Amino acid sequence: MSIESFLHTYPPGAELVGLVQRKAEERNHSNVRTLLHEFVREGRDGIGSIERTLKNRGIDVYRGGGTSAPITQAERRSFDVNHAGILFGLSGIAIESALVEQVFDVNEFCGLYDESLRGTALSSVFNPTEDSREQLTPDRWRQMIAIADRDKTFAAFFYPKGWTALPTNLQIVIQEMKLLPVIRQDILPEYRTRAESLVAPQPLTR
Repeated sequence: MSIESFLHTYPPGAELVGLVQRKAEERNHSNVRTLLHEFVREGRDGIGSIERTLKNRGIDVYRGGGTSAPITQAERRSFDVNHAGILFGLSGIAIESALVEQVFDVNEFCGLYDESLRGTALSSVFNPTEDSREQLTPDRWRQMIAIADRDKTFAAFFYPKGWTALPTNLQIVIQEMKLLPVIRQDILPEYRTRAESLVAPQPLTR
């Protein structure tokens, strides 16, 4: 599918909750991590679909996201939204790991990013750094935990008040990709309304 198709097919509600809970049990992951993974998967599929459509018109997509000929505003927006969905999903997964391990490994993150884009024109070979593990200070770690306690969807980390609590290297990576505005405008509102139903207490069934 794509990010847009996924959001259309699964509005907030019981069907989405059932899908995520089933996959979470299969993977032994949290509900939030599972939903974040869906954004990564659908974003990759969306980018691939756009690239195929453009290729059929004789338009190539370059590694930086540029194209060999002009494309429509709708196609550009869709490309950016699906790319942002991948970055957002991976960032949310990294946040969950950092909350548990008190470490952010930028090499591991970039490796997962490249793996998620494999087969698309955006795929690239990143240059690993020697000192890739960022050990969070106790104060930074406690700040992250406090934010996650208030917002178990992790969406708050992508807004200004929560942004500075993120591992420094994760902030740098997200900013370098220039997709934070797209994440805030197009991804977060849709994600948050769905994720909230996954972290809220569920009614007992008989």
